[in-house]
Amino acid sequence: QLFKYYDFDGAGMVSFEEFVDSLRIKQHFVASNDELQAIMKIISDGFIDRGTPLGNPNKMRSYFERYDTAHTGEIELPEFTKVIKDLCDMHITEFDIELVYNYFSKPGLV
Repeated sequence: QLFKYYDFDGAGMVSFEEFVDSLRIKQHFVASNDELQAIMKIISDGFIDRGTPLGNPNKMRSYFERYDTAHTGEIELPEFTKVIKDLCDMHITEFDIELVYNYFSKPGLV
């Protein structure tokens, strides 16, 4: 079970990237502005490449409600990770996803 925790992509092996991410994840790291902008560019480009309608508020609300599986009106990290992985056509690490989540989930920001 511990192995599955570190094997993020389910490949049956732990890559160096997964190993490093597992050491850093759950520690509520915060990205620098430059790092955050670079990650957000990757995500944005991935959404565009995938055809995700970022400019359509109704469609984005529909996505939000689909991924808010607890129906709380908020998306928690596991749900946010699923959104990014499903709607972004780019390889992005779970650690990078967590950095973005930590930034947007800061108290008073949203």
